[in-house]
Amino acid sequence: MGYKRTDNHDCLYTYAMCTRCSRSRWVRNQDLKTGKGQLCRSCSHTTTKSFRNHIKRVIESGAKRASELGKPVPKNRDPWYYPHTCSNCGKLVWHQRKDLSRACKECAYEVRQTKRGEDHPNWKGGRYLRSDGYYAVQIPEDSEYRSMAFDNRGYVLEHRLIVAQAIGRPLLSEEVVHHINGNKGDNRWPENLELLPNSASHLPYIRLQMQINKLNKKVQIQGQEIRLLKWHIRELEQANPVARRGEYSPQTSVETVQEARRNDDEETVHS
Repeated sequence: MGYKRTDNHDCLYTYAMCTRCSRSRWVRNQDLKTGKGQLCRSCSHTTTKSFRNHIKRVIESGAKRASELGKPVPKNRDPWYYPHTCSNCGKLVWHQRKDLSRACKECAYEVRQTKRGEDHPNWKGGRYLRSDGYYAVQIPEDSEYRSMAFDNRGYVLEHRLIVAQAIGRPLLSEEVVHHINGNKGDNRWPENLELLPNSASHLPYIRLQMQINKLNKKVQIQGQEIRLLKWHIRELEQANPVARRGEYSPQTSVETVQEARRNDDEETVHS
């Protein structure tokens, strides 16, 4: 079975199966006749000279397939494992390329059970960016601001900690710290941080920020429309046949286009 696609000429396609991975896809009949369409794009890549040279370099580096080492093999994939020594005990282990910086299983388990904070090899300074856009920092257990922590590891929201240190006391749970410019990562005090007594007093700021974001999005869309209108006007002034086949007819003048757009904008404002 097949179908015709018309662009510059008609081509007959057939829904054929790859002879190596059995994946079906549309192939031109002329490619099937010449033998080019026997393999899909993924399988044909493995027959190129560059790919064979890459595999040769990998084997020379001492890497082995997961099936050779008795490791689990994912579906339709046999990943490479590279030998390297554990940075902690010096034992020879096999890891994938992305895991070459890791220790062996025994040392990794020991590190997870015994080392915390700065002693952990993955320690990054006790500060990270949360999914909600706020920064969190870790404080010691004997800190007077430990009551502000949101988990048992002692992590506190950075903007709340900065305000608490500025006023000299831990913040209450109902107190809210507002970012003036709307940037949750800008924790400058007092330029961008404002302490509010409760969430009810923070609600007007949230509504105002939502309106600002809505207006900014509207301005962006209108800017795109203005650039498109300028392009139409410029093409009409140059008598470009491509623009004439578009939204406006050849008889439409520049003044008519501007007047139509002006009327549309007035109707939008009044509505």
